[in-house]
Amino acid sequence: MGRFVYSMQVSLDLRIEQVPGDNGAGEWLRVHEELHRWANAQTQALALMVQGRVYYEAMEEFMPLAREDASLPDFLREYGEIWTANPKVLVSRTRLSADHNTRIIGGDDAIEQLAALRAGTDGNISGRRGARDAAAPCGASRRAAALHPPVNPRLRQAAVRRLRRADRARPA
Repeated sequence: MGRFVYSMQVSLDLRIEQVPGDNGAGEWLRVHEELHRWANAQTQALALMVQGRVYYEAMEEFMPLAREDASLPDFLREYGEIWTANPKVLVSRTRLSADHNTRIIGGDDAIEQLAALRAGTDGNISGRRGARDAAAPCGASRRAAALHPPVNPRLRQAAVRRLRRADRARPA
């Protein structure tokens, strides 16, 4: 039986969206090389990626082109190759087709399909964005097998400086 593994990035002050609608891609989000290489290794080791439509479509637009874009750093091109090649499941009620080694789960029996998918998969299954919500009734989010919350060192340093400034600004 597969293990659901959830990964996400937040700043130390738990800021996920800088402004409504930026989907976590605000000014604070900078994935440096070391963190990206770690994410590449984690993603390469997955048996399967389960993604919601919004996340999938953002990746689908960029990653297939990124793998061959010589202007990008090698670690980003590598992730483009990993994402494009790895098996994926798209959880969507509206998409009828998907490329890049992706199959679609949707409709009224999506929960049952995800449960069967988990039962028939050996290894780790990542859940991203909308897919986490869809997987919840399968027992995946009630007791996740693993959580991988990497802390970006640059974000940690910035958060510490911000907290120190806030402490100094507080009246005694």
